[in-house]
Amino acid sequence: GPIPLETILSEIEKIYEQHLRTPEAQSDAAKLWKKNTYCWAASNAEKVAQLYLKVGLSRAFPNCKVREEQTQTSGRIDLEIEERVSADPSQFRRHAVLELKVLRSFGATGEPYTEEFNLDWVKKGVGQAYAYREEREALASALCCFDLRSTDTADKCFRHVQELASSLQVTLRRWYVYASSQLFRT
Repeated sequence: GPIPLETILSEIEKIYEQHLRTPEAQSDAAKLWKKNTYCWAASNAEKVAQLYLKVGLSRAFPNCKVREEQTQTSGRIDLEIEERVSADPSQFRRHAVLELKVLRSFGATGEPYTEEFNLDWVKKGVGQAYAYREEREALASALCCFDLRSTDTADKCFRHVQELASSLQVTLRRWYVYASSQLFRT
């Protein structure tokens, strides 16, 4: 049967806890940070998060294909989870479309990102998750934000889009990525 979105998000939580929460948890080959001591996010931070999620979700759901960067009329899907449901190769179920966003205080060269930019980024993500789900006829969609900002403001980044996301049936989730293990411990 269908894989509930909450089950998928629970697996993302495990991936975050084991591989993304701190710079030390991340592989040297794939870091979310350019300079974590200054909270400078890597220029490819979304691609790095996408890589960790694709590998982790592929292991969590071995009967499914986790596809990345699926291009279509409404844009390019970050991650899509689909499964063949019969011996007929044309019979499959798209369980979920996941739109990934990285929220940041600073870019890879230290340029500041405003709170307004991050809020617009979140709003854009809600629209993308909805449009991609509709076009792909997926069962569910979620906006998954990895928060690399210097201050953890909890889910305040979603306040301005909660109604919109609810009306479009887009689930919102955020994971705060600490700039160091010491910050995580405290």
